[in-house]
Amino acid sequence: MSMPAWKGLFDWSMQHQSQEGGVPKQVTEKDRKWFQEAMAQYTVDYVQRMKQIKATLDESNDSADVVQQKQDVLEELLEIVDNIDNARDLHTIGGLPTLLSLLQAPQASIRWRAAEVVATCVQNNPPVQQWFMEGGAMPKLLHLLHDEDASCRIKALLALSCLIRLNPLALEVFRQKRGVIQLVDAARDSEVKVQRKALHLLRHVIHAHPPDAAAACQLGAPQQAATCLASSDDDTWQAAVLLIQEMTQNAEALEHLKQDTQLQNRLQSLETRLQGLTGEDNEALEEESRQCTELTNNLYRQPHQSVPASMAEPSQDGEPDQASSGGQIHPFAAVTSSLNQETPLLLGPPS
Repeated sequence: MSMPAWKGLFDWSMQHQSQEGGVPKQVTEKDRKWFQEAMAQYTVDYVQRMKQIKATLDESNDSADVVQQKQDVLEELLEIVDNIDNARDLHTIGGLPTLLSLLQAPQASIRWRAAEVVATCVQNNPPVQQWFMEGGAMPKLLHLLHDEDASCRIKALLALSCLIRLNPLALEVFRQKRGVIQLVDAARDSEVKVQRKALHLLRHVIHAHPPDAAAACQLGAPQQAATCLASSDDDTWQAAVLLIQEMTQNAEALEHLKQDTQLQNRLQSLETRLQGLTGEDNEALEEESRQCTELTNNLYRQPHQSVPASMAEPSQDGEPDQASSGGQIHPFAAVTSSLNQETPLLLGPPS
């Protein structure tokens, strides 16, 4: 029930309550009927509503009016499944096949909205992550990474990030589906938001499976990170710094980084630019400036010792992931043989 609805009921109850010491007012049949109608009007049966939304999304008519209706109900569904129980109920009513099919809809406006709903459903929700994996979400989202529409690529990265967190099995499938090479490719995207999200997700994958840092080096990740260090978007070059810092934790990747002159030049240029900031700009980026100088010093100016990476799990936006520190145990945590840390990474073209 929305806050305005609660307020209306509260105001009505205050107006009709008895004064202290007075005689309680008798509730009439008319009052009771009004109250029941008000509750019916402002209380939503979300399972029933999701069934109605599913029926709209299953409509095969692609007229402009129907497409608009689908966009509208996807936005409504996004708010509904923000509640974990509702996300699970979407599976119960058979809504997952409908939603996943929309990732391949002819209209980009439908595809990216569907991907955003997927992301909201699976985020920090292990049972729903499993259901989406079983429903074939991973290949569809990987395909969406190459969509011609930038919004679709952005939402695909968001959904993939939410899908593999707290889900070691999904992470392993992502790796074996050549996810690392696709993230490196996405970091070369012309859209800044795609670059940034790809860098953050690549950092997460390497954090979860450090040997992938060496594979990322072979695929050109340091060169792309170096390019992003020159970005005018603060969030993007910060994501590149964090990725490089994460990669230094792997010995093989570390040697590669130390020999990369382009990366060295870009890091030193960024360091100079940050050290030249004054006033509020300097204050706002003081920590990032210190981090950049520390990384440059350790890589290129003194006998190397690895730069301490953050102990916190990187989130999709580069901030510590609160969910990862909550002690939550994923149902696949007991899987060992299929999630061996030494599982070789496939580097060939995506299948």
